[in-house]
Amino acid sequence: MANSSFFRELALRQTYLNPDVLPELYMSLHEDDPDGMGNAELGGYERQRIVLMEVAPGVASNTNILEFSSLPRSTVTHFGIWDAVAEGHFLTDGMMPEPMDMKNGQNLRWREAELVIRLG
Repeated sequence: MANSSFFRELALRQTYLNPDVLPELYMSLHEDDPDGMGNAELGGYERQRIVLMEVAPGVASNTNILEFSSLPRSTVTHFGIWDAVAEGHFLTDGMMPEPMDMKNGQNLRWREAELVIRLG
């Protein structure tokens, strides 16, 4: 089933971009597909707060710099979006364009507008 662009835009505005529904969002890093539940999240790091802005119907991008410091040795293949810095509810995920091999203690950073989230 495909959603219309109107529906995707409406869903985006009523969830990710609505501070009354989701006051804060956090990004996680994963070594495998989170499988819609947040599985395979890295250990030994802290999720980072992400602020989103609509850039097209059903599409949002980060308006803040995201920086993960001192990551453990890992291969990051996916990211996740949560409603809390720890525990919380897993909301959605995305795949990295290519796996990112991280050395122990390495940092990972996204500039503003580098991360794009599409609904539907």
